[in-house]
Amino acid sequence: MGKSVTVTLPSGAKYQYDKDTKQILSACDKNGKAYKDVSTFIQNEKVYVKDGKAYKYDADKYTEIIKQRAQEVANKLFKAIDGVGTDEDAVYAALQQIKSPVSTGDAYTDNQLAIQFYNEVNRLVKQHTNNKEDLSAYLRDDLNKAEMDKANGILMKNHALSRDAKKKALSQGIIDAVKGAGTDKDSLKRNLNEIKDKQTRKDVEGELDKYIKDKNISRKTKKQSSIRAIMYDEVSDHSEIRSMNEDMIKNGAYDEQEAIAVRAEQAYLQLLEGDMDNITDALKQIKDKKVYDALKKLAKEETGQDLDSIILSKRSNSKRDLNLAKAEIAANQSENNMILGLQETVELAYDLITSDDYDTQAKGYAAIRTSKIYDAVNKKTGGKLPQMWNEFTAKKKDYIAKGQYFDNVLFGEFISDNYLENTDMSDNLYLECDDKSSGYKKPSSEQQEGYNLTIQNMEARLEELREAYQAARDSEGVVSDSLNGLCEALNIGTTREEIEARIEHDTETVRLLKLAAQGKLAQIKDGKLENVSFEAVFNERQSAGIKKQVNFFGIHDKGVSTVYNAAL
Repeated sequence: MGKSVTVTLPSGAKYQYDKDTKQILSACDKNGKAYKDVSTFIQNEKVYVKDGKAYKYDADKYTEIIKQRAQEVANKLFKAIDGVGTDEDAVYAALQQIKSPVSTGDAYTDNQLAIQFYNEVNRLVKQHTNNKEDLSAYLRDDLNKAEMDKANGILMKNHALSRDAKKKALSQGIIDAVKGAGTDKDSLKRNLNEIKDKQTRKDVEGELDKYIKDKNISRKTKKQSSIRAIMYDEVSDHSEIRSMNEDMIKNGAYDEQEAIAVRAEQAYLQLLEGDMDNITDALKQIKDKKVYDALKKLAKEETGQDLDSIILSKRSNSKRDLNLAKAEIAANQSENNMILGLQETVELAYDLITSDDYDTQAKGYAAIRTSKIYDAVNKKTGGKLPQMWNEFTAKKKDYIAKGQYFDNVLFGEFISDNYLENTDMSDNLYLECDDKSSGYKKPSSEQQEGYNLTIQNMEARLEELREAYQAARDSEGVVSDSLNGLCEALNIGTTREEIEARIEHDTETVRLLKLAAQGKLAQIKDGKLENVSFEAVFNERQSAGIKKQVNFFGIHDKGVSTVYNAAL
């Protein structure tokens, strides 16, 4: 930390800032009472901060121009709304003008001017309606849910809503989306997606606390927020709820610890459904030990039982079902992310691979992710793991031979519900190893550069597929031209099963290629650990039960490694 400087404002308030980091360290009002954070200091003292220093915000300087423009905007709104019919486009155009009339070069000042502009238009609307309606109510009377969401979106984008106005707009938008017969999921998502910071989320939750109390909406866990209580009350599909939560996390509505709690809660509530599909899907989303630990803690707090006991009670105390479910977590592990721990992983993997059932064996082998896990499981089998793997892959080839294909693409019915997942496994048992292992072989810097470019290209295309697929799900199955084009390029249909299988396959391919690019991917050959090159795993994954699509991955694109040109 550099030298701190104390500054006294004309109001008598004081603050300290660091000359080196240009950050305000602390502040207090004229009576010496400390402000809890910088945001409260800025708001109460009406200042803006630039390079660590606070400057007085001069609201009066722009009062006249704001009054003039606010009257023009209000007149446009009155013309668009009053009388028969509403000109929605004219309403949107008018709202677009509610923003800072000038660019001062300081974000805080500009935002305050936008709020001042909004407040003046709001005053004129109240005057126009004889104090019967403010601007929000005036708009809500004539716009439907989607139109109101768009109107609020414009105002929030222009930073025209104060903290209080934003809180009321978003909480009312959420209430409007869920009240009455049926739920407008699109409107619900639009309003949730406008919550872009923790403070706004807490403000909205405070408003919705009153709503769920009035409507007797129960919280599914003791600490569940009102926003999530409404989600679970109105949306039955856990994957949709997960998508909403992840969007809010991505938008900044939750901090890191809160995001962990949200993910733990959604896993807990889904596994309570009790059927194997929901239990395995819930645990499949556990990709971090912190989330897993939070899930175990939540289960104990809610029921007094540990997580394993809850799952066993849902599955007639079947230890095999418990291991099948937790194998989903094991499949997300890596050298640096041993969620279950080595011993538990080894025990469940051994239990599953020694089953007579192909699907069960597949889950067990998928849990063997690292060379350390492999060594421990191999020891438990008395050194027979390589032989057992060879027998399993022979079964896999028999499964594939019995599948129905058309032009090299899997078509028609599947042998089992898990067919696509299991046949997606490669003919090699790939293992992650560390840089001290005999399976480690570091590629040259030139090779790594080409590999990383290829991976970046693949990740971009995979994300495009994910987003297009999620958009189709959000719109109740409406397939966009973008999704159609991607499916055609992949030679797959637009069914949920085919797209999800492809996403899962390509996600695993990217994971393996990232390891291979670092020289940390290995396999067992003749009982020994042997490095697997990037080129080898790329070729193998591209032809593992799914037609090769070189162009989809952009391998021949300019700037991407040309190491594959001759082979592909």
